Amino acid sequence: MKEQVKIHYDEECDVLYISFGEPRPSYAEDFEDGVYIRYDMETDALTGVTILDFSKRKNELKNMPWPFTFPTESVNEVVH
Repeated sequence: MKEQVKIHYDEECDVLYISFGEPRPSYAEDFEDGVYIRYDMETDALTGVTILDFSKRKNELKNMPWPFTFPTESVNEVVH
């Protein structure tokens, strides 16, 4: 079964949050300056991504070497 992807954009702080599956305790690793990938504390499974200064980075996202399929279409629906 495919995990549900939840996307939230905090316009005031210019931060994009992408979460995979149900919320669970996670830790973050610096993927690229201002981009953090979150992993499950117990299993190390991917739980989400946090992108700071999203409006400045959104055009670069497709070209980053993500360790997963980046949900570009879903992000475009949420962020206008």
